[in-house]
Amino acid sequence: MQRHRGPDDQGIRLFSLTKGSSAEVDAVSPAGDPSGLEGGLGFNRLSILDLSPNGHQPMTNDDATVIIVLNGEVYNAFEQRPGLEADGFRFRSSSDTEVCLRLYERHGFEGMLQRLNGMFAIAIVDLRIGALWLARDRLGIKPLYWCEVNGALLFASEAKAFLGYPGFERTIDPDRVDEYLAYRYCAWDGHLLRGVQQIPPGGWMRFAPDGQRRGIYWTVPERSPAPDPSFSAALDGLEERLGRSVRMQLLSDRKVGCQLSGGVDSSIVNLLAVRQAGANMDAFSIIFDDPKFSEEPWINEAAETAGVRSHRFVLTPDDV
Repeated sequence: MQRHRGPDDQGIRLFSLTKGSSAEVDAVSPAGDPSGLEGGLGFNRLSILDLSPNGHQPMTNDDATVIIVLNGEVYNAFEQRPGLEADGFRFRSSSDTEVCLRLYERHGFEGMLQRLNGMFAIAIVDLRIGALWLARDRLGIKPLYWCEVNGALLFASEAKAFLGYPGFERTIDPDRVDEYLAYRYCAWDGHLLRGVQQIPPGGWMRFAPDGQRRGIYWTVPERSPAPDPSFSAALDGLEERLGRSVRMQLLSDRKVGCQLSGGVDSSIVNLLAVRQAGANMDAFSIIFDDPKFSEEPWINEAAETAGVRSHRFVLTPDDV
């Protein structure tokens, strides 16, 4: 499994869509295929919400017929929880992952997606109907890649994970080279590696023994024909929306901080974050020895204005 920050926890759950069964195995030294289960979900967890073992992933529902892994964060998860509790669902954790699991049970896959505000990649296995669902957040902030190799479906949050699979051919798609060199990524559902695809932003896929289905659950809405607001009303509306967005993204059971480059965007985010978190806010910046490239004067001004504790790290050619 991939391993970057942390991990605070890790898990592997094998499953069979045809048999409708699953089993958790040791993530450190999995013992192969213990019972003819042909699929598996693996997860390395960096704990943000609910630091306890109750937030362990892969997570299952009460009778282990639905399995979920969630990479990312759902900012409005706890706005959804009271309605689910009123419908009779009982929660074992205080994680956003379990809220998504219960939303799926209550409203189905697309109904769950329509209710989520966040950055996420989600995989759900439903053993009751023999299906695997994949989805990506509305703007594609969190990546989710998939490919098929010799009849096997592979998916991961990094395409590099496929390189270790026997039979995967690491060849470049020549039609994607120009795009990748120009933008440093491939848009929509493409990828630089031949045969690898992305779940597109706002997209979902369903895999089952009877075939594949795919769809788009969200696109950028058309601008409403409302009359243009006054300048002061536009300022107030922008500040309210930015403030709400920053407030939602500060939700964490760990201490959070902000990146501060000294530019307009990060300076505004730091200012709004301090309004929500008070004086207990840290900002982190990369600076350079060469004054021609360093943005430290603007970092100084932004940090002082926002009132954050500023941490700077000098990036050198040796670091690169």
